[in-house]
Order: sequence, then structure tokens, then C-alpha cells
Amino acid sequence: MFRRHMCSNLLCLKRHFSSATDVVKLSYTEYGKGNSSKKPLIVLHGLFGSKSNWHSLAKKLALDGRKVIAVDSRNHGESEHSSVMNYDVMATDMETLLDNLNLSKVVLLGHSMGGKVVMTTALKHPERVEGLIVVDVSPTLSSSMGLENYAKKMRDIRINQGSTLSEARKDVDCQLKSVVQSPGVRQFLLTNLIEEEGYYKWRLNLDAIIGNFQQILEFPEYNNTFDRSTLFIGGAKSEFIRGETTPEIHRLFPKYSIEMVQDAGHWVHSEKPREFLEIVKTFLMEKNL
Repeated sequence: MFRRHMCSNLLCLKRHFSSATDVVKLSYTEYGKGNSSKKPLIVLHGLFGSKSNWHSLAKKLALDGRKVIAVDSRNHGESEHSSVMNYDVMATDMETLLDNLNLSKVVLLGHSMGGKVVMTTALKHPERVEGLIVVDVSPTLSSSMGLENYAKKMRDIRINQGSTLSEARKDVDCQLKSVVQSPGVRQFLLTNLIEEEGYYKWRLNLDAIIGNFQQILEFPEYNNTFDRSTLFIGGAKSEFIRGETTPEIHRLFPKYSIEMVQDAGHWVHSEKPREFLEIVKTFLMEKNL
């Protein structure tokens, strides 16, 4: 039950694993053959994203011999859909994937919603996580940034099925303008408009995202800590990592450090990819991960 393709000079595998009833199948892409001295790096995107958003950075992170695995969360990308969507079940999805990949210990990297998934996984299963990288999010209640309205608008849009995919995306882009002012964010959302068997549709489970939106904004309560190296990377123009969130970061992740990237907002890894890559590589090297 897998598809295989090659990514330039790197071995790149695409697979879907079956799992327990309450755990969905997660799709992933694997980069590099791996080096026993370097822990595998699991990468998880944010809300409305997918593993394909991390293709370029994942390839570069694998160049030093590290195995990098970019994963689609439930209700995103090529992973299975479910009406249930909270950080407890998404962390269980991650644990099941690690079991199926026979990975006992990994480094986890997650952006925004994905950052909350990897933090939850580290707090629930610290024995599986050697190190943690959290991108522009804190273990606290997050601002909605109007994202729920984006999802509702996307769900309500009528997609022209009699056009080409390019024409359909152009039409949808025009319809999104009333709610999504940023052209860059609209283009990001439009990566989720796909053609399947001659029919245009959103690959996101928008009903599940809208129905569970408050849980996506929140973060589970934990009294235990994750006592391994943890790096928080934030955009200086973003408000997700700030002074009032630092006490909770310190409480749950006492071995933390914070790096803020200048002139970057919430999507720091796509806005400043070179700076972001250097920060991640330096952290992995200095912590011997």
C-alpha cells in the first residue's frame, strides 16, 4: 500500500499506513536514506498546509545525510479525513506513524497547528522525542487570524466545473478576495484546490476544520514537562510567540530557546527560508541531534 517516486538525487518515498479505528492514515514523503548518527526529522505543516509546502526545505535538510519525513495531518493533503480533530488524536496519529515506520526516537518540527501537534506528542510521549522545533506558535490559546472565516468562505464557494483547473483557481481567487485580502495567502489556500477524476474540489476537510476550530486554537493542559532541547522559531512581525506566552513555554519546555527572524511574519519558513534553514541546521548540530 504505497507509491514510490524519486526526488532528484534523494530517495523519496510516498506511503499511506493503515492503523487503528480511531487513528487515520497519514500520508508522508520521505527524503534521504538516513544516517545512523543523525536522528530522523519529522516535519508537520500548519492549518491549510500540506507536506508539499515543505518539499524544498526538506530536501535541503536531508542533504547532510539525515532522513527527513514530511507528513500530512488528518484532514489535510493526501491523508485521510475524520470528523474528529484535536491535538490528542493528532498526536496519536503521529505516534502510530512512528510505530509503523519503526522509529523509536525522532526530532519533531511543526509549524503553527503542526507545532501544537508536535508539542503535544513530546509531552505525551517524551521517550519518543529526542528534540523539538516549534515554528511560530506557543502552547497557549492562539489568535484565530480570521482563519475560520477563510474556511467558511472556501466551503461556500461554488467552483466552476466546466473550466480548466487554472481557470477554476482564478475564479476562486476572485471569490476569496472579499475575505482573504493577501494575494500570497490566497495563493497558499488555492494549493488545496485539486482535480480528482475530472472534478474540482478542496482536498481539505473544511467541515471538520470549522467544526473543531476552537480546539485547533486551544492547547491541551499538561502538568508534566518535556525536558529535552526545544527550539521556538518565531517571526518578528508575528504575535504568536511573545512575552506573555514565555512563562508557559518555560513551564512545559524548560530546556527551551527562542530565535526570532526579522522581517518575517507567521509563515516564517516560507518568508525567510534561508534564515530559517540556517537556524534549524545550527540547532540540530549544536544539540547533536
